[in-house]
Amino acid sequence: MKEEKFVFKQFAVGDNALTGMTTQAAGNFALNGCSAKAFDMADKALALSGFNGFGNIVMRAETHSDKVFVFGELKNNISTQAVCDGVIYRGQGAAVFFPGGCPAIAFRDKKANISGILHGGWKSVARGIVDNFLREWEFVGGKKENTQIVFLPATCKDGAVYKGKGYNYFKKTIFPVIEEIRPLDSFRFINVIRGYFDEYQYIKFDLNRLIVSLLMKQGYEDMTDVGGCVCCSDKYWFYDRDDQNGIKYRNAAFIISG
Repeated sequence: MKEEKFVFKQFAVGDNALTGMTTQAAGNFALNGCSAKAFDMADKALALSGFNGFGNIVMRAETHSDKVFVFGELKNNISTQAVCDGVIYRGQGAAVFFPGGCPAIAFRDKKANISGILHGGWKSVARGIVDNFLREWEFVGGKKENTQIVFLPATCKDGAVYKGKGYNYFKKTIFPVIEEIRPLDSFRFINVIRGYFDEYQYIKFDLNRLIVSLLMKQGYEDMTDVGGCVCCSDKYWFYDRDDQNGIKYRNAAFIISG
């Protein structure tokens, strides 16, 4: 397959489900201030995967909150929009949202026939999105031993760099949160480049690794990283590189169960 035709990366989750994310070749999925475009963008993304038209959820992860919405079985050809940072649904359907570098994480328990997707931005993680998601997941029947978790392409630690004014922001805002949720090993997720913490030139923050540790802390172990980084190549949109002149560029992350 030619590179220019590589419009999304997908990964099977059980026998009748898949998760994936679009590339730059598929186009820009940013809403750019027009929330009415969300359904059209979701339809476009899901059509690339062969989605056959049963109900879907469009997640607008704009608030970077700890909110998780749970849906029952979706109605055929009905699209629902939700402003939150995690969705869970039962049976056939799809969920999609539009990240530009933040971790997009798909969940599937084929025995319980539930699927979900999580926006793992650092603000969401700081507010407890991981624990909230797992609490709702288990409430509707998800089991640790049956749950498959897939990390879609996202910013690696080399893209989450804080330097200059970013140092004060990280020290005053982000690091205290990391200490609160991982008090014994906070520095496992931070790479200080040249010097001690108060004298460094810049730091790198491994958000994916932090999320993995929070999932493992709750007993979840079946995790797969599909590979691919949005910041180390130009295959995917990356907000810190591509957003210019007020225009945002976003990928579309999705999970589909048939």
